[in-house]
Amino acid sequence: MVAQNLQNFVTDYWQVLDSYAKIGAVILKNQPFLGGIYEI
Repeated sequence: MVAQNLQNFVTDYWQVLDSYAKIGAVILKNQPFLGGIYEI
């Protein structure tokens, strides 16, 4: 049971991280200055 709960938690955690990464990428694309730094 504990292992299953832990696996579910990790899966949810990665999905949240992925969502934040996508939001961050959109923000960077909309900020030319920050985008330029990010490209380097």
